[in-house]
Amino acid sequence: MSSKGKRTVIELGTDHVKLAEFAVRSGSVTLTKFHSCQAPAEGSFEEALTDAVEGQGFDLHHVVGCLPRHMVTVRMFDLPSMDLAEIAGMVDLQFGKQVPYSRDEVVADYRVLKAHDGYARVALVVIQRGPLRECFTLADAAGINIETMTIGSDGLAQWVAGRPETIEGQVIAVLDVCAGHADLVVAQDGELQYTRSILVGVEQLAEDEERWSDKLVSEAKQALEICRSESPDLDVSRLLLTGCARIPEALAGALSDALQMPVDNVSPGQALQDDPAGVDLDDVIGQDISLTAMAGVARDPGAIALKLFPAATLRVRAMISRAKGLTLLGVLLVAALFSGSFYGISKYVVRKAQSDVVRAEVERTLPSVRRVGEMQAVINAVSAREDARFSSVALLGAVHGAVPEDVYFDAVDIDMAEQLVTLRGAGPTRREVRELVNNLEKSPLLVDVKESGGTTRDRGGRFRFQIVGKFDTGTEK
Repeated sequence: MSSKGKRTVIELGTDHVKLAEFAVRSGSVTLTKFHSCQAPAEGSFEEALTDAVEGQGFDLHHVVGCLPRHMVTVRMFDLPSMDLAEIAGMVDLQFGKQVPYSRDEVVADYRVLKAHDGYARVALVVIQRGPLRECFTLADAAGINIETMTIGSDGLAQWVAGRPETIEGQVIAVLDVCAGHADLVVAQDGELQYTRSILVGVEQLAEDEERWSDKLVSEAKQALEICRSESPDLDVSRLLLTGCARIPEALAGALSDALQMPVDNVSPGQALQDDPAGVDLDDVIGQDISLTAMAGVARDPGAIALKLFPAATLRVRAMISRAKGLTLLGVLLVAALFSGSFYGISKYVVRKAQSDVVRAEVERTLPSVRRVGEMQAVINAVSAREDARFSSVALLGAVHGAVPEDVYFDAVDIDMAEQLVTLRGAGPTRREVRELVNNLEKSPLLVDVKESGGTTRDRGGRFRFQIVGKFDTGTEK
């Protein structure tokens, strides 16, 4: 489905293709674009369709496919089960009984229509592989991507459900007459209950109206009798006659007399143009084309989807889907790598910018820092000199109190700048020198007192020493 409330529907016949765009608003369907393409006498069908749709603005990427009723085989039957798994097995068993083809020749799908009293009503749709493959090959050649496939009978059931005069629960028959065929559908609340293809169209009616009208009426009557015999609970209240513009006016009366029910003749304009802003049908379609089924398909394609796709198409789409998934994964990996690289580079750039700012600030403040350091050194020196604890008198007093008997000094050196006291002298024995060191260590003014340069014995038998101690300022220097 395309955006903006529009849907593109393609009906793929063997010799005729119809492409239409509808605007869907609150259930009403309006034709906005249309093109019909017949197989040319010369040249290829693909070229004719491609040339026709090119440049007309159709959304060719979100298209609902529709197969004409006369191209498919439809079998409807009741199965004694309401379990979907059991129904699938029963449908496989019924396939050989209901379908005159082998499984290798056809593509088939089914849908459960309704379930009641332990029974399920099932519609089995079958189409030969060859014609279906040709339809999809044609669509692919024209660049048309069919997302959903169904049959025209489903579209008619949806179309009648969208009619304003349709009452909920009412069973209505629709006879859609096209160029070379007609489709009789019995529907209830948008659900297909019965369908039959009648190979009589307006082309035959134009050749011999009386003869072909009688045949069409007879076939319609027979189809409704079969429907009643298969589903006695379905009471058809009336029939809607729709389709081409060239339907004879007398046909509605003949059908009403034969079927013994009201027959309403719904013209193409009444069937489609619910919006005055829509396309003038007389200008865009001919007298032999019916768009009723396509309008019903556009009304609600999600409710009528069938898996009627050739195996080759499914394989190609699976490969494309896988390729898209791998491409997306690759894109995500590249994006992740790019994001990681971008994050790393961004982080490096930010950190470098911050580092450059800090470095510039350091260089800018370095002279001031040096000046402050020099000023602090002066302040410390002044403070140390002003500290009375480490005056020469105080230090000499501390040294004097620590000197043992018979120990004499040759020199006492006080270095205020380095906050050091150096004592050089002699003592009678090593014991007195060690006692001097211990006494000085106990002094509240000195710390880290130790012998420096070694203690030696002179010629007079006395031990010469040099002792060094630091001012105990309370902080490490």
